[in-house]
This record gives sequence, C-alpha cells and structure tokens, in this order.
Amino acid sequence: MRLPKKLATAVKRAVSEALDACELYRPVEGAAEFHQLDIKWRILDGSNRSGKTLAAAVEVARAVTARDPFDKYLHHNGKCIIVGLDTETVATLYRKLFEPGAFKIIFDEEKRAFRPIKVVKKNGRLQICEKDLALRSQWVDAPPLIPSRYVSSISWYDMTRRVPASIRLTNGWVLLFRSSLGKPPQGEHYDLAWIDEAIGNDQFFYEIARGIVDVGSAKKSKAIWSACPQIPNYQLWELRREAEAGSTRVAAFRLLIEDNPYIDQEEKQAFFNSLSPQERQTRYYGYHAIDTLRAYPYFRPEDPWVYDPFKIPSDWTIYMGVDPGTTRCGTVLCAVSPDGTVWVFDAFAVSGGVDLWADTLKSRWPEDLVLHCAVIDPVAGRSRQMTGLATVARIYFLAMVNRGIKPELTGPLDGFFSGETNRDVRRELLCQGFRKNDRGEVRVRIARGSTQTLSEEIMSASAVRPRRYGAEPDRDLLDALEYVYSLGPVFKPRRTKPPLTESERMYAAFLKERSRSSSGTLVTLPGIEIARGVLL
Repeated sequence: MRLPKKLATAVKRAVSEALDACELYRPVEGAAEFHQLDIKWRILDGSNRSGKTLAAAVEVARAVTARDPFDKYLHHNGKCIIVGLDTETVATLYRKLFEPGAFKIIFDEEKRAFRPIKVVKKNGRLQICEKDLALRSQWVDAPPLIPSRYVSSISWYDMTRRVPASIRLTNGWVLLFRSSLGKPPQGEHYDLAWIDEAIGNDQFFYEIARGIVDVGSAKKSKAIWSACPQIPNYQLWELRREAEAGSTRVAAFRLLIEDNPYIDQEEKQAFFNSLSPQERQTRYYGYHAIDTLRAYPYFRPEDPWVYDPFKIPSDWTIYMGVDPGTTRCGTVLCAVSPDGTVWVFDAFAVSGGVDLWADTLKSRWPEDLVLHCAVIDPVAGRSRQMTGLATVARIYFLAMVNRGIKPELTGPLDGFFSGETNRDVRRELLCQGFRKNDRGEVRVRIARGSTQTLSEEIMSASAVRPRRYGAEPDRDLLDALEYVYSLGPVFKPRRTKPPLTESERMYAAFLKERSRSSSGTLVTLPGIEIARGVLL
C-alpha cells in the first residue's frame, strides 16, 4: 500500500530525526586526530574538496549538543561564534549544520539500518569499496548534524536566503553567525569559535582571540579555522607557522583532495587538469598562497639566514637604512665584513617623531663603530614638512649628526644617499642576497633577537599585494633593508690619516682661528698676519 504524501514525508522526517549523523560520520585520513586533540587553536587547511568544512562542522555539532566523544566542551549554556567570509558562506554553514546532506549514507539490507559508506585500502590508497560503489544510486543524504529537536529558537538576518543571526538550543548553547565583511561583536566571551575560509575584516580574528581567553570556566575555550588558503590571509598563515614550530596552543592539520576516498580518481584528475600550475599549489596541494607568492621565497628564519649576535669589529663597513613613515620610522643597521657578507645586526621602528628616533638610534649605537653612509626612502626623504622648508631627510640627518653620529660619506639627498625607487628592482636584488651559493652560504644574514620583527616582515612579504582579504603587515624595516642593499654595500678598508706636516698644521690652526674671529679683527698667526681677509 502506498502511503499518502504527507504521511510519507512525516515518516521520512521521523526516521531522519532518529538517526545520529555525528555517529554515522567517518573522518577522512588526517581528521581523526583533529577531533581528539584538546588545544586552543586547531587549523584545518588544505586543498578544495578535502573534507575540511565537514570535519569542522561535525566538531561544532558535537560540541554544542554535548555529544563530543572526547568531552572537550561544556554540556550546557555555552556560546559559539561561527564566522563565514560573507552571507553566502554563512548560509552554507547553516545548511551544513542544520539541514540534511552534509555527507552520504546507505541503507544496509542485511542489518536493516543506515550506515556510512564503506572505505577500504587498496594499493596503499583509501577508496570506496566496490560493493557500495556499485550501489551509488542508493546513496541518500545523511540527516542534519544538529537535528531540529535540539533547536529552541532561531533569529534571521535573511530568512528567505537562510542566513541566520543566532540560534538557541534546548541545552542553553547559543550559536552566533556572522559575516566577516561586517563588524565583529565587541566584548563577548566564546566557548567555541569557528572561522571558515578567509575573513574580510581582520578584527574578527583579534576579537575571537580575545574572546576565547579563559575566565575560569570548567572547560577550556577553543577555536577552529577551516580554509583552503588560496587567498592570502596573514593571521591564518601565522597560526600555521606557529603550529609548525611546535606550539603548545596551535595545531594544524592539512587535508588533501588526493586523500579523500569519497571522490573517485577520475574526478580528482579532471579537477587537477582544470587548474593552472599556480592554482594547483593552493587548491590541489593545499599550500598557502602567501608561501607561493612570497617576495623572498629563499629566506627562512634559521641558519644560514640568521646568526647568533656577536660584537661587530670596528674596522667593518657600517651602513644604515632609514624608512621614515607617517606614523613611525624603520631603521636597519648593517655591517659588511671583508668577505662581502652583509650582517644585519640591528633593526628597530620608532613612533613619536624625529627626536625620539634620534635618541633611540644614539642609545643603540655601538660606540666603537663609525657609520660609513646612510640611505633613505627617496620619496619620503624629499618631502617637506608643513613649513615648506627643510626636507624630511634634512631633519633626520641633522638630528642624527647632533647626537654624534655622522657618516663618513654624505649623500646628495641632504646627507643621505637615495634608495632605489623601484620596489621590484629592490626586491630582486635582496632576493639574490638571500639565495644560497654553491657552498650553501648566503650574502645577507639577520641577527637573532634584535631583528626578530625584520625576519617576520621578510617572511610575510608578498610579491602580489592582496586587494581585499587580510591587510598587509607593516614593512618599514624590510623597506629600509631593501634601500640599503640596493645601494650595493661593500667592504671598504678604513684608511688611517697620516700625521699633519708643519704647513698643514699651521693652515688648520689658521682656519680654526678665522672661524672664531669676527669681521675686521686683526688675527696674528706664526709668520702670517690677516686683516679683513687680506694677507698683510
């Protein structure tokens, strides 16, 4: 007998509600440890169609419904924020959590129950078992990860497009949904946060980082970030780097489409062929776009690019690079050794005006070193203050000289030499300085500790300026280093002055006395008499 349509729909809904999608879920290879680990930040990055969003959605669903098998979250009255790139992404995340179809299941005729699709290992690779693959037409959508029986109330930004604002569950958990193109909530505490893909407003990351600071709750607050890093996002990239450095608060898991057994090899190959070589690096192999677009791909914050600080010999040639900005001034100090290696021994950025900059420079300057020459940003150096008189270069040069730091060579730009104006040229020159030679050595080396910020700027510098997502970090110190290196720093032996002859001594004394004398005064020197500049 055929059931009426309404009754069939009701039966189907009842069966779906009775199933637990989180129990039917099977993590792809690499995601199992993600679900087990109890740590502040967990990163799920990698290629498209690799199972990142599904794994994150299951983790969130288990957390807010008190079904986490590892008991990492509060059972009641928690708060979770879910951030998508835009409202379309927010709607997608809502569907992933509250509507059927997050993954596929199949009805087992022998057990008379739904079960997950079986996966077996063949030739060292996971793939769907042949029996289930032959029954592909019988696969059905899994029920919602969070069934409707858990939902107490929903408020909407746009109900027609299924864009929620907040959802309250029957156990007291509240889920806040936000588009990263808007403004983040201020002052909230979160027991769980989930960011999916790139974010358009960096403040969401910082507010979440603040919001998951624990305030004595029974369970530690946590954050998840799932993304294919095809768009440069510096916060996500920094978290990945922190995890790779062995952090105790960040763990990163890279999931790849190649390891997803639910996508057959023919589809994987078609997707691979559809991508350009550059797109494959991010969309297929899961590398961060920042790494593929790095301005200085050779540099790493490790030996031989960095070195343990030591006392710079006084006979080495000292160069200084200055990048005066509107809010702060970046300064880099380099020494060139006799073998031509450029040793960057100090780098600092100062806000608060030229006098504070000069005082900082004086306090950090090694007393036994002599500055050979100084290089400045040519554009900022030629600009004039509101008085319309002295240039920025002139103001900085006088402030430096007045504190006893005077270069051996003065340049044409009010004492400074002008740096290279073309950023691409500067970048290419410095990039070659970071490239290893046949002996595994590099020409430009950065000191540990005092130049940590400079190393960070070098690592995060992108060859392509992102137009929309993620603000580019400050690069005052990197610009200053580029200006110095584009000048072509070389070692120049210090020349010692021979002792003055008697005539040279007398002439020097004459010049000194003349500078002190006033007009019309008779000055008498040994063997010479001068009045009003006329030799008597």
